[in-house]
Amino acid sequence: MSLLGRFAAVCQAILVLALSSWTCAAESDPASEAPRLKIGVTEFALSDDRVGIMNALDKALVSVRSKYRVDLAVYSVPVLEERAREGKVDLVLGSAGLVRRLTDIGVKTIVSSVGPGAVDANQNEGSAFIVRRSRNDLQSLKDLQGSVMAANRPTGFSGYLIALGEIAMAGHDPERFFANRIFFGEQSASQRIARAVISGAADVGILKLCAWEGLTASMPGIEQSLRVLAPVKSSSACLHSTKLYPAHTLAALPHVSPQAVTDLTLAFLEMPKTEEGRSWAVATDFLSVDRLYRALKMGPYAYLRESVLTRFFYEYKALILTLLFAAAVVLLQLSHTRRLLEKRTRQVKDLAQKESEQEKRLLFLERNTTVSQLSSMIAHELHQPLAAIRLYARGLARLAVRRSADADEREVIDSIAEEASRAKEIVERVRLYAKNRRPPREEVALSTLIQSAVSHFEASTLANDAGRMTVLVPEFEDCRVRVAALEMELVFLNVLKNARDAAAKSVRIRVEFPAQEAGVVTISFVDDGPDADEKTLERLSASASSQKPEGLGLGLGIARSIVEQHAGKIFFKTNSPDAGLTVVVLLPLMREAL
Repeated sequence: MSLLGRFAAVCQAILVLALSSWTCAAESDPASEAPRLKIGVTEFALSDDRVGIMNALDKALVSVRSKYRVDLAVYSVPVLEERAREGKVDLVLGSAGLVRRLTDIGVKTIVSSVGPGAVDANQNEGSAFIVRRSRNDLQSLKDLQGSVMAANRPTGFSGYLIALGEIAMAGHDPERFFANRIFFGEQSASQRIARAVISGAADVGILKLCAWEGLTASMPGIEQSLRVLAPVKSSSACLHSTKLYPAHTLAALPHVSPQAVTDLTLAFLEMPKTEEGRSWAVATDFLSVDRLYRALKMGPYAYLRESVLTRFFYEYKALILTLLFAAAVVLLQLSHTRRLLEKRTRQVKDLAQKESEQEKRLLFLERNTTVSQLSSMIAHELHQPLAAIRLYARGLARLAVRRSADADEREVIDSIAEEASRAKEIVERVRLYAKNRRPPREEVALSTLIQSAVSHFEASTLANDAGRMTVLVPEFEDCRVRVAALEMELVFLNVLKNARDAAAKSVRIRVEFPAQEAGVVTISFVDDGPDADEKTLERLSASASSQKPEGLGLGLGIARSIVEQHAGKIFFKTNSPDAGLTVVVLLPLMREAL
C-alpha cells in the first residue's frame, strides 16, 4: 500500500473513532433517553470518496443527533450485508448495488450521495476499463474477450459488478468472458491495478468512477502508458466506460419508525453542500440497477441461475409436497386395494377350484357307487354262466382224454377251465365287496404275483399289440408278502395295462426291485413311453378321471385303495432326462404286513 493510502486509512480510522467517542459521550448522559439509530457504512475504495462522504454524513446528522442517539460502524460489504439481514443495524449506507440486494428483506432507499460537479443523483457511479496505450488491438468491449482482468474485489459494485454487467448486457457470458481474473482485495487498490496493466500481468483493469482521475493526479505520466477504453460521454466530469448508476445510498430497514425516516430524509435533503460540493438527493432510477443484476443473474435475480424445475419447486414447494403426499396416500390406498382384490381373487379361485374338485369327487363317488351296484348285479348274474363254462370245460377235458386229443387241444381246454376258475374267483371277490367284506390274505411269494400278472397281461394283449409290448422281469431275491393274492395281481395288471394304453408306439416295461429295507419292498414299473408333465402326474395322483375314451376313471383309484389297505403306497414319477413314467409300489414284507 502506498504512503498516501496508508495516511488516508489512518485518517478514516481517526474520524470513525472521533464520531464513536462523541456518540458514547452523548449516551453517557443519564438524562438522554433518545431512540438509538445504528448506521452501518461500507468501506470505501477511494480515499476521496471516504473523506467526502463521511464529511457529508456527519454534516447531515448534526440536526438528527438532537433527537436520536446515532452509532456509526464501518464494515466490509459482505459483513454489512450479513448484519443487515440479521437486523443488527437500522440503516445502511452503501452502494446502490448493496441496497438493491437487500430489497428482499424490505430495505427502502432514503437519499443518495451526489458527488462534486454532478447534477443527476441517478448518474453518480460507474466503471472504467483501462488498457495499455500500446494495445491498439483493444478498441471496444468485445476486444477484451479472452484477456486477463485485474480488479479490486469481486463484491465491489462500481469497481467490478457494473463492468461485468456491461459485458453481460452486450450479449457476452460474464462468467467465461475473461481468461483469468486477478483481485487485490484491499482499499485504494487503484494503483496496484494500474501497475498490473502496465507490467503486462493483466490486459485490462477495472476502476470505479473517478478513480482514473485520481491516478493521473497521484501517478504523473500515467496517461503516457494507459488509457480509458471506449469512454462514454455523459454529464459526469470523470471518464467511464459503462452506464452510470446511483452512488452511495442511505436505506432504512423495515423496523425503523416512519418518524425517524422522515427526520433523516429532511435532515439529509436540507443539508447544504459541503466545501468540496458534495450533497444528498433522492435517486429515482434504481430500475437500472435491477437491469444490471438481472443481466448478471445476481441479487434479486439469482434464481435465474437455477433451472426452471428447481425454481418452480422452490416457489411452490409447499404445494408440491402436499400434492406428493396426497399422491403417496392415493398410491398406498390403490396398492392396498389391489392387494385386497388379489387376495379376494385368489380366495374366489381357491373356492372355485375346491368346488370343482368336490364336484369331481362327488361324480367319482356317484360313478363308483353306480359301478359297485352294477358290479354286484353282474357278479350275481355271471355266477351261473361261469359255473356252466367250468362244467363244459371239464366235459371237454374228459372228451379230449377219451378221444386221445393232441397236446395243443388239451392245453386250450385247460386254459379255458383255468380262466373260468379265475373269473369265478373275481366274481366271488366282487360279491364280497358288495357285502363290505374283505377277502382273506395269505402268504405268497412276490415273484409268483408278478409272474402271474405278467402272464395274464401277455395273454390279454391282442395279437397286433404283441410285437410292440415287451415286459422285462429280471431275476431278483424273492421275498414273501401277506396279501390278498388276486387283488395284488389285479394292481400289477392295471399298472401294466395303463402303460400299454398310454403308448402310441412300441413300449418296453421293466420291472425293478431296487431295495428291501426297513421291512418294505419297492417294486418299480419303468416304461419308455411318452414323458409325463406335472399336470399329468397331478391327474394320475388324483385318479378321479380317465383319459381313455372307454375308461371310467376307477382303475388307479381301486389300485391305490387296494395297496393302501395292505399298508402300502403307490406313487408316480418321471424318468427325466429319459422319456417315460415310473410307477412305484411299496409293500410291507410279511413280518410287517397287517
